[in-house]
Amino acid sequence: MSHPSSTSALFSESLDLLLRSALSPKEDAIICWKKWRSSYDIELTPWNEVRLLGTIAQRIDWLESDSAIRSRMIGIRKFLWVQTQLCLQKTKLGLLTLNRAEIPFILLKGCGRIVQSPSAAQERLIRDMDILVPLRLRDRAFTVLESDGWKMTPDPWQLDYFQKAPISGHHAWALTKNSAEIDLHHYSNYLNRLVGDDDQLWKLSKEHYWNGVNVRILSPAHALLTNLTHGLRWSLDYVADWVIDSCALIESHAIDWEVLLLECRSRLLQAVAFEGLQYLTQFVAQSIPPKILSTLEQELTPEMISELNDFYKIMPSPIEPHQVKVAHALAIQRVEQKLYIPPLPKKLSKILFSYNSSLSANNSLYIGISPQDLEGSWLMISIHLVLNNSMDENKLLGRFSSTGVEFKHASPDILLDHDGKKIANFRLEIPVAMFRLRGITNIYFNYSMYNEKTSELTVKLEGFLV
Repeated sequence: MSHPSSTSALFSESLDLLLRSALSPKEDAIICWKKWRSSYDIELTPWNEVRLLGTIAQRIDWLESDSAIRSRMIGIRKFLWVQTQLCLQKTKLGLLTLNRAEIPFILLKGCGRIVQSPSAAQERLIRDMDILVPLRLRDRAFTVLESDGWKMTPDPWQLDYFQKAPISGHHAWALTKNSAEIDLHHYSNYLNRLVGDDDQLWKLSKEHYWNGVNVRILSPAHALLTNLTHGLRWSLDYVADWVIDSCALIESHAIDWEVLLLECRSRLLQAVAFEGLQYLTQFVAQSIPPKILSTLEQELTPEMISELNDFYKIMPSPIEPHQVKVAHALAIQRVEQKLYIPPLPKKLSKILFSYNSSLSANNSLYIGISPQDLEGSWLMISIHLVLNNSMDENKLLGRFSSTGVEFKHASPDILLDHDGKKIANFRLEIPVAMFRLRGITNIYFNYSMYNEKTSELTVKLEGFLV
């Protein structure tokens, strides 16, 4: 375990000290608590840190003898319990609706922990209910909840993505009713959005009866990996509940570590699991089999590390070309885990579509895709833009994307036509399996000139199956 004076790159110093006060062995916990108390004002503690004080409260008798702070901490613990109970009771109505429709669901993250261990509600705030429904029943689950008065939260991005791509656009959609919120997942996480990704989660999940509701609970190994995957996504936003949930799982001694390792390999989540488990080992003294950590570390690739640090943990906006490149590379590798993808042939075999149009930098070129019509191994899209003489091709950047999916941001190849005009050629190659396993039905192309104004350009679009 790291010395109490050392800090983690995952969290702010304040949050890290609170986590270690709550979870570390006694001697280190006391040192971290004293440092936090001398450096930070409890009256100014932000909400994401107040949430951790409920866990610290159960240790306050030996962390600090001040009776005033003890009363304050116990009050916070009671407050967390009440808020969690209110959330559970409100969202329970939506779960009963799914029960009546005979739609199974798995409780994710803190929800799964609380229903199995109700006393944990004193240290674990639940503000919404995260559930996973089978992918094949996503549409029905959404319709059933909607008919019972649940509505999508009015976030503009969510409404836009859902309208364009209700399956491939995101891994979950938030629905609300009377101030309650259910996060309806059709995939368990953002990185693994392929048909079949969650099969093992369902296979090893267990039925559980909770307060009149039939629910399913993840296996301990899958619950831990889900905590790590969601937790690291939001760690830079200083949300640390996943650390407390993960420690509770590890301390239960119920985790099948080989299941976790196999799931990491099938999902290419070694970098996520290694960084999360490394924190739990080094900073809060959790006992994790050394073989698991060493195996995960040996299986890391530069692409996995880059995806985690340059893309997943920060979800940049706007996204940069190098970030798109690494995210797309891992997406293709995840497809290859499911289906064999033959090498891209040099010879084009079939023209799928071809037409001329016009395009300005402010508009997207829409390409509708029917996965069932893609007979081949690869789809290659070629776009030619006829450049104006005044345009600097060195500043030109093209973007291929779908709703919620980035394929490629890149500079073009510059060609000359028979009249000597400059042609910017953008190409994208995507395995057909990507469309089938991800449910992608559209591709957008647009270009930019690094914020410079551009005029409308003539564009020739061709699509080939190879």
